[in-house]
Amino acid sequence: MKASTIIKYFIISILAIAFFTLCFFTFVQGFPLSNQPAASSIKEITVSYSDGSSTVSITDAEEIATFMYGAFPLCNYRIIGTTEGDAYIDIVYILGDGSSVTMSVNDSTVWWYDKAYPLMDKGSIVEALETLYLNN
Repeated sequence: MKASTIIKYFIISILAIAFFTLCFFTFVQGFPLSNQPAASSIKEITVSYSDGSSTVSITDAEEIATFMYGAFPLCNYRIIGTTEGDAYIDIVYILGDGSSVTMSVNDSTVWWYDKAYPLMDKGSIVEALETLYLNN
């Protein structure tokens, strides 16, 4: 067998393994939400129940970074699934330029840029937000 043929099969094998690993990872972990604002560009985060019964504002830069790196991984979504129910918690990101971005969640769905996505890990984001911010 020629060396070029062996190298070609080796490269094809590596690409196939990488593709199947990526497919498995997204099946298990889900997809992250796109267009996330950088923690450094956020001036304030407001977390509140949709009915307005409890509201918390986060303005400290370290707390904002902690929130961003803790909350967004919990919002991984799956391609196949159903969205259900109404928003339970609203999260408003007020950016340094004065604009704002809103994310809403319930136990099974996240709304991001006015589009609904089924959550990969149902209930975890609501439980985390209630425990850490809303029930203090």
